[in-house]
Amino acid sequence: MNNRELLNMISFRKSILLFLIALAPLVHFGQGRKEALQKSKSQIEEEIQYTNKLLRETQKNKQTSLNQVMLLKNQIDRRENLITTINDQVSNIDEEIIKNAKSLEEMTLQLQKLKNEYSMMVYYAWTHRKSNNTLVFILSAENFNQAYRRMNYIQLYTSYRKRQVKMIKEKQRLIFGIVEELKVNKTEKISLINSQQTERDNLSKEQEEKNIKLSELKKRESELRKTLKEKEQVNRQLQSSIQNLISEEIRKASENKNTVKEPITKVEKKKKVEKNKNNSKINPTDENPETEKKAAPTVIAMTPEETALSNSFADNKGRLPWPIEKGVISSSFGEHPHPVLSGVIVKNNGIDMLTQAGMRVRSIFNGVVSGVVNLPNGAKAIIIRHGDYLSVYSNLESVTVRTNQKVTTKQDIGSIRTDSQESKTELHFELWHNKTLQNPAFWIAR
Repeated sequence: MNNRELLNMISFRKSILLFLIALAPLVHFGQGRKEALQKSKSQIEEEIQYTNKLLRETQKNKQTSLNQVMLLKNQIDRRENLITTINDQVSNIDEEIIKNAKSLEEMTLQLQKLKNEYSMMVYYAWTHRKSNNTLVFILSAENFNQAYRRMNYIQLYTSYRKRQVKMIKEKQRLIFGIVEELKVNKTEKISLINSQQTERDNLSKEQEEKNIKLSELKKRESELRKTLKEKEQVNRQLQSSIQNLISEEIRKASENKNTVKEPITKVEKKKKVEKNKNNSKINPTDENPETEKKAAPTVIAMTPEETALSNSFADNKGRLPWPIEKGVISSSFGEHPHPVLSGVIVKNNGIDMLTQAGMRVRSIFNGVVSGVVNLPNGAKAIIIRHGDYLSVYSNLESVTVRTNQKVTTKQDIGSIRTDSQESKTELHFELWHNKTLQNPAFWIAR
């Protein structure tokens, strides 16, 4: 083998190395993003199908209800998210097509270069076939060691030529694969664009239907205000029960002298000392001696076991299971304009979840039932303590737990009440940390 052939071999190996380096990111390019987008699309489509199922339930009642409007609003939001996700998928495929086309062009050039190098090698071997006789080349060696080295050299050269043929075929196969992938990408893109147009048509119909329902509901403003007033009354009693329960927990802890008290300022401490001095002068036999008022603590004291439970609850933020197996969020946390009544702001201390009739409610974490509350509308609520966190499940038809009972994650605790007039089955869910409200949407898994 002469110097020219050695250079060809080195050049070939460099070409193969560059080819493999270029191929590695191509194989995995966009794969993770593509899978994530497809997963998101499938999830949104599943939510839309479930919302459609709930909408069909409301159609049993011929009269337009606020529940129908909320479901349509939820459906429109999901539809818009789906259109956006499909658009992202189309953009992702466009990027893949561009990358694949560029890679195809580079590989085609590399393949041609390999073919040219191999052709030159075959041609050189043919033209020098007589002078390059293998046996003569080995036997013409000056000594045994040189003959042995020449024999190994010939074996390596033969192996190199075989590998070169194999890599040329492999590159041809990969190029064919990329061509096929491009065809699939283009077909998938066309399908997604058609799907996107279908979703836009559905969105337009749903928006029109929602506007019609809103117009019908505005004619029943007095009825809606009455319903809103009744709901606010239920909420007030629920909040009062929660506050009383928290205060009772703190009071019990205070009696046991385990309460974590709030720090007092130097001025308050000085007043307290002076007050104690004055109180010490009062005759203890007086009927109404002046007594010191203790500052009300705001933190629930816990045992080591409860502290561990509370920490575990906090560590699972964003991963807690839903209080129902399946449903859609119909009203989010915080203040929102009423969907029908102009100028009316509705405050939601938790989130509302619409689901199908007969759906069971489950505890979102290990804990102890702090109380079962009877509400003015005949529904019930359950409050579960998880260390210094409280989860609240309201608008229940029945409960299967009792006060002070220990519960586990996803344990069945009751069933949701169904409003027959609106064909609505809705759970109200709240989350508290001591006396501070939390947004449940940040805690439960998405």
